[in-house]
Amino acid sequence: SNQPDFFALAQGATCGVPDIVLSVAVVTAILAVCMRRFRFGLYMYATGGNPMAAKAAGINTALAQLIAYGMSGFLSGLGGVLAASYISGSFALGSPFEFLITAFAAAFLGSTLIRQGELNLVGTVIAALFITSLNNALTLYGVSFLYLPGMQGAVLILALVLGNMGRKQVGQMTIF
Repeated sequence: SNQPDFFALAQGATCGVPDIVLSVAVVTAILAVCMRRFRFGLYMYATGGNPMAAKAAGINTALAQLIAYGMSGFLSGLGGVLAASYISGSFALGSPFEFLITAFAAAFLGSTLIRQGELNLVGTVIAALFITSLNNALTLYGVSFLYLPGMQGAVLILALVLGNMGRKQVGQMTIF
């Protein structure tokens, strides 16, 4: 093709599957295995869940946090490169904020509806696909892009309500 290699990162296709989908699938699979099967992944879960208990169990929580922040920075950079490649390097002024609410919604839905209150990487990817599909469907039906963040907020509120329905905990007050 006549595209520069940078744009081919996210706009190309291998065996009919878009390269950006393959990239996300590979990164998700690697992270899922590392977080569940390797010691440092379990240390990060423990540190994120209860840092004081993790420290008492002998886990170097400072190192676990450093690895988590480093991975977060690396993956954010990779996401930025793929996003820039996908849209040919041009952003609208408000675009980062649109991605922010989508990221929050995906992370929340992935950790709330799949497994209540527990980080779930695959669930977060599924939630991101759901929210992206919802945005695309609403756009195809003629809904203005200005209403999309509000729709995502409504989905989050609905998820909160559904996640808390029927859940009764002794000694804790639920909002809904």
